[in-house]
This record gives sequence, structure tokens and C-alpha cells, in this order.
Amino acid sequence: MKHIIICGVLMLIMSFPLYAEEDTKGFKVDIILNSTATMSGHPVTVPGGDNIKIEAHVVEIAPKSEIGKHSHPYPVLTYVISGSVEVENEDGSKQTFSAGQPFIEDANTWVINRNNSDEPVKFLAVLYADKDQETITLKE
Repeated sequence: MKHIIICGVLMLIMSFPLYAEEDTKGFKVDIILNSTATMSGHPVTVPGGDNIKIEAHVVEIAPKSEIGKHSHPYPVLTYVISGSVEVENEDGSKQTFSAGQPFIEDANTWVINRNNSDEPVKFLAVLYADKDQETITLKE
């Protein structure tokens, strides 16, 4: 069942145009969805919240690179497409996730996503936030 849901989300996301952001720090993010409405045109809502947006990003981290400390206002559903990503939480704990593994990043917690390997890592991140709120905050 879990795989059917993930496949459905991926098929929906693939129907949207790609928008690429490149960074000179060794990672690239393709925002493949940024929406405040469902495919039927209805507003995206969650229990206790109205006027939210949902974004789907395909993130690629180059070998031996990382996305520095960052946080999200709400939990982030992540699915590793290829490679392995190490996630370090603000308390110093680390977990590694490999291709085919989903995980959920905590909300309002500083994390670092790191690629310790010699191959790129690619993952899908589905984020949401209030309509006028950023889905990610990078710590300087």
C-alpha cells in the first residue's frame, strides 16, 4: 500500500513542469511542484489549517557535499531515489537512509543532509507550509 501511495504521488508530481535551482555549495534542487490547490482546483487544507501550499522537490547532493543547517516549519516526507543520505539532527544524532527508504524530517529542528559517498544522492522531498511562508530556512 505504501508503494502505491508513493507511486501515485510521483506520477502526479511528474505531470508538473520542472523548475531548477542550482547552488554552488554542491547540491541542486528541482522544485517539481509548488501549489496551493489540488488537481481539482480546490484549496489545499490540513486539519487545523487553511491556505497552505505543498511543494515537491527533487534534491540532488553531489558527492562529499551537504545541505548545511536548515529547518522546515512542518514535517517533511522524504523518499530516497538513489544513493544514501546522512541526516544529522541538532542534537548530534545521525541516521543514514538509502535508495528506496522513506523518512520524515522533524519540524522546527536544525538538520544537515550530507552525502558522504563518491556518488550523487537524489531524493524527493514533499514539503508544506502556510501559503506565504517559506518551506525551508537555511542557517547562515
